[in-house]
Amino acid sequence: MSKTLRDGFRLIIATMLAFVPFVAHAGEWIADAKTACQVWSSNPSPGESISWSGTCSDGKATGTGTLQWYLNGKPNGRYEGEYRDGLVHGKGTYVLANGNRYEGEYRDGKMHGKGTYVEANGGRYEGEYRDGLVHGKGTYVRVNGDRYEGDWRDGKEHGKGAYVWANGDRYEGECLDGKMHGFGVMSLVRDSNRVPSWKQSGKGQWVAEKYVVQGMWENNRLIRECPSKAACEQLATAKVERCFDKGNAFSRGHGEGTRQPILPSHLVIASGCQMRFPGDVFEKGLLRHNFIKDPFNNGNTTST
Repeated sequence: MSKTLRDGFRLIIATMLAFVPFVAHAGEWIADAKTACQVWSSNPSPGESISWSGTCSDGKATGTGTLQWYLNGKPNGRYEGEYRDGLVHGKGTYVLANGNRYEGEYRDGKMHGKGTYVEANGGRYEGEYRDGLVHGKGTYVRVNGDRYEGDWRDGKEHGKGAYVWANGDRYEGECLDGKMHGFGVMSLVRDSNRVPSWKQSGKGQWVAEKYVVQGMWENNRLIRECPSKAACEQLATAKVERCFDKGNAFSRGHGEGTRQPILPSHLVIASGCQMRFPGDVFEKGLLRHNFIKDPFNNGNTTST
């Protein structure tokens, strides 16, 4: 994933938390100076005041109404919607002082459920929230057209999803804590200005007008090229069973009794021998070292 796109996703989360006064646990009650009706402010600031147009029950804002926030006497955000016991609860719309806007569901003072967050500059997130954070299914589109659509957890891309860059580059697969991590497919358009290391090393292939690679990713880096997640997992656990067979070697996965020829694209974990094949380079899988090109010596391999 590009640094620009990743930072953009982090930015929307930070913006939400910085300006919406309903998402943290620490805070204080603040009262309307005219009615003494109170609402909860999780991010209180010196010089902050409010006015509440709705009903009040036991001294707390309750029901539907409009809450106007002020900072040093000047408007500083506006909420229209439902309250319960002084906390935003139900459906409502909050417009921040900087022009950003959230419209959706709340629970116990925090964004929770389905909602849409629109940035003043045109960026937009639409999807699910939990306890004040983006969580569940959702789509974020930056003003320049970059987008992520898929699973989120605790404010980060996590699970399965697709990053689509404005120029047509695309990653579809698994993510972990905001990074490409797990099995996924990356495709670059022919005129892409990004030249990742995996392309420079010859991994991937042209498919129509896109350069495509699929395999296992770790912290935004391709670590293993393979056609499917199952194949990746099998290669990661493969152990060398036989090293001398005049041009063929065999591998056996854990718990399996069948022998399979090791193809030039396979990754293996060597056990007690080094494999060398004419014209082919093998890698030690998780150890990530290259086997050296070398012809067979009388049908046998030689160790290093």
